[in-house]
Amino acid sequence: HPFSDVVELVSRLRRPPLIVSSAFRKGILRALGPHRSVFAEVIGREAGRKREILKRLDFRPTAYVGDTASDIDTCQALGIPIVAVTWGYESTGCLTAAQPQWLASDPGELESIFHSLKLLGPRSRR
Repeated sequence: HPFSDVVELVSRLRRPPLIVSSAFRKGILRALGPHRSVFAEVIGREAGRKREILKRLDFRPTAYVGDTASDIDTCQALGIPIVAVTWGYESTGCLTAAQPQWLASDPGELESIFHSLKLLGPRSRR
């Protein structure tokens, strides 16, 4: 699976994360394949605009991981801490210009950020 490092990292989060995406839910689930069980919920564009979905959540996210300047702008407007990842949709320069709280250029950096936020449980033994 192309995102196996990220899936392993996400599976170590203390709380199962949810996905809020502007992509269609069915496509997200297909891309996740057998890893869909790592996520508590997958919310796609059918549920509405990302900003409105995030406003309706019954909890405040600890952090949002995104790959667009729009993700950064939305989270900043809602007061949600944002981690931008450079291996997604937009260029590093575009993401940096949007001024996210954190910028991760690989899964190792994302792990360090999650660790600093005390979001990770123990590493599984294989």
